[in-house]
Amino acid sequence: MLSSCGPGRPARRPAGVVRNRLSGEGSASLGRHDQAGFCRRSYGVGTHGTEGDRSSDGRLRFTVLGPVRLWRGSEEVGLCGQQRALLALLAVRVGQPVVVADIVDAVWGARPPRSALNSVHRYVGTLRRAMEPGLARREQGGRLVRAGGGYLLYAGADEIDLLRFRRLVEQASAREGKDPATALRLLVAGLRLWQGRCAANLNYRLAGRSAFAAVDAEMVAAVCAAADLALAVGRPHDVVELLRRAAGWEPLDESVHARLLLVLAAVGRQAEALVSYVAIRQRLGDDLGVDPGIELRSAHQRVLRQDVGMVWPTTLPGGLTG
Repeated sequence: MLSSCGPGRPARRPAGVVRNRLSGEGSASLGRHDQAGFCRRSYGVGTHGTEGDRSSDGRLRFTVLGPVRLWRGSEEVGLCGQQRALLALLAVRVGQPVVVADIVDAVWGARPPRSALNSVHRYVGTLRRAMEPGLARREQGGRLVRAGGGYLLYAGADEIDLLRFRRLVEQASAREGKDPATALRLLVAGLRLWQGRCAANLNYRLAGRSAFAAVDAEMVAAVCAAADLALAVGRPHDVVELLRRAAGWEPLDESVHARLLLVLAAVGRQAEALVSYVAIRQRLGDDLGVDPGIELRSAHQRVLRQDVGMVWPTTLPGGLTG
């Protein structure tokens, strides 16, 4: 491994709700569908790489849908904790300037050291040279540049898993009305890119920052839409494991757990669905002091009635804007 470490609640969502959940997140200056094109125009970044590519040509790949990781060609680059937090924030806002104050908050939280500003510049420098090893010490390069009172990361659509996920969700949205089976396949492909919650290997106090929580919300919206589509086209088996995994990552999200109940029952696992309802009801009471909402209660009643057939799918996210 290469090292870069230097010193230092309704019963069913009405049409358009999933689109609305994704359309207002973040403070992006670019629409999400524009980000990859902006990176290509500004930097000439290619879009032909794949997640499984281990070529030795120095191509960069980034992951944030789970652990934050960076590869250069066939080698993974070792990152210090602060560098990892910096890269995570830049990557979830790829193609957008990130001001230094936001970087300080992402790296140190509410109690940054007095040297935080100098440390940010140092971490930026070492991260630049990790991505572009030929850079001189104070050379800016073309990947991580000063912009808008902060820094901006350029990455192509196939270099970062988040952009690939968003592209698949947009493609699913375009096909949902005419070809729901294909829309489901695209959503499943996008959800399989997730290896954990966004920035899963950051310190738990930092991983909860709004920028990362907003990306997690995109996963929740997509997995709920996939579940609705799977029930609508009679393919609940396609999403069982994806829903189990999402429910584990989001133990208090009633929308995810409601769909898990329905999908489990639809594949013949009614007893497991009922056990899952008891578990989420207990967690809601213990952790939040609340009872299940109408969406989760409705799903439970449908499982008891064995009424888990086709439902009209949630409208998929389309025309995503920041």
